Amino acid sequence: MKYIYILLLTGISFSLAAQCYPDRHNSSMDGGWISCQTSPNPNPIRGQSHWIMYDLGDYYQLDESTIWNLNNPDFLDAGIRRIVIDYATEEGNWNELGEYLIDRAEARSDYEGVYEVDFQGNYARFVLITVVNNHGNVECAGFSELRIATSNVSSNDEIQRPILSLSPNPVSDQLQVTTEWDNGALYQIMDAQGRVVMNGTMTKNSFLDVSGLPNGFYQIQVKRGAVFSTEKFQVIH
Repeated sequence: MKYIYILLLTGISFSLAAQCYPDRHNSSMDGGWISCQTSPNPNPIRGQSHWIMYDLGDYYQLDESTIWNLNNPDFLDAGIRRIVIDYATEEGNWNELGEYLIDRAEARSDYEGVYEVDFQGNYARFVLITVVNNHGNVECAGFSELRIATSNVSSNDEIQRPILSLSPNPVSDQLQVTTEWDNGALYQIMDAQGRVVMNGTMTKNSFLDVSGLPNGFYQIQVKRGAVFSTEKFQVIH
């Protein structure tokens, strides 16, 4: 697999000339992202928070990554500590990658970042980082740089997604879900706010009991490995 590296620099004034080695980050604040006021998160379930969202402008299969925390001696406590990462091929259809702990930087000129986040080959155009807490600064939170190894996908149409069909739709009790996959598929059902309300494993032709779900609109995502398909449906009792 051919890899390219996307440097997701968090500021517009960052200068590569300031770094003698590509895998090290100096202690300057130039180019670092820092947020000192929370705002509504693009993923509604994250609420009011410190967050940063990247639009990669294309569809990529994302793999391992490196993140450099705030390395300036005056802002080490504002560096991110616990974060949640979501990804999406379409803005609003968020999938949680996981929650991660990022070590505090040490204001060293040879700081090489941390390798905590593996995107596991998932396809994405949007990457959303939400700060849960930092290393002690109660007002601000941020980091210096993020780099993700990735394989390019030139368009959403090139992602070979399995056919996914739902019946009946609207549904009141048993939702028949049919895919091309014989086995090994995972599913999750999300409500209109993006919250996961059901999940599990399924076969090529499964019947899911949705009778316990309130009336409303939902989305089911069926996934195997890095590839997934989504469809919307309505529950009416």
